[in-house]
Amino acid sequence: MKRLKTLMLLVLVSFGAALALSAGITSSDAFQVGKGFGFGPPPVQQKMADAGEYKITRRGFPATYKEVQSFKSSGEQAYETSYDSRPFSLALMVTNIVFWVSLLVSVLAPITIFWRPVTKPKDTVKPELKPEQV
Repeated sequence: MKRLKTLMLLVLVSFGAALALSAGITSSDAFQVGKGFGFGPPPVQQKMADAGEYKITRRGFPATYKEVQSFKSSGEQAYETSYDSRPFSLALMVTNIVFWVSLLVSVLAPITIFWRPVTKPKDTVKPELKPEQV
């Protein structure tokens, strides 16, 4: 029963680590853009009246499960606008979790296979042989 509890604890810790890695990894790229920069979803793109900073933020690794594009003006009238170019996808989030659990298992497998606790051999009583038996 102790081994089952240890195994369940390790599975839960691995799942928690995979969830944290897949949900927590964020990358972003920022660019300085000039006046007249086209921004927005393709059907309703608008040209920005001011120069500013264009930023793309991606969440998740290796599969991006959410992507947000934003524009922040640096002109006289400061404003910020953004849109989700890739809305949240639960399927991609699950894919990331499966990836990280698989990676953790493959990295930890050699440790669990080759590392074994050392057990002390039990003292065995050797029967004494009579001189006639020798």
